[in-house]
Amino acid sequence: MKTLSVVAVVIVLTLGFVEKSSGQVRGLGFVQGKIVDEKGAPLPEVTCVASLPRVGDKLAGSSNVKGEWRIMGMAHGEWDVTCDKPGYTKGRAKIVLETELTRLPSVTIRMRQAS
Repeated sequence: MKTLSVVAVVIVLTLGFVEKSSGQVRGLGFVQGKIVDEKGAPLPEVTCVASLPRVGDKLAGSSNVKGEWRIMGMAHGEWDVTCDKPGYTKGRAKIVLETELTRLPSVTIRMRQAS
């Protein structure tokens, strides 16, 4: 009986981590990195949006004063990351998470000032 209760709790907790309603897929994966300008200086307040085209999911984050950013809750798959800040060209990266537990090295995205 105890084993059945433990299994039920594990199932409930697992379902709580993965949400699949309204076209959104939430996983345990995350990506992080730094946003810099063409000289390598950190760019704060950059909005980053990661989209997973196969399901239409989108997750967002923004960089802090050190240019550091993180997006959490990613499912496995090939994500397109677009970073935007007024006065700069868009920064882009393609991120592939083999599994929801994949931990990638830090991703640096370089953005140039718009002309």
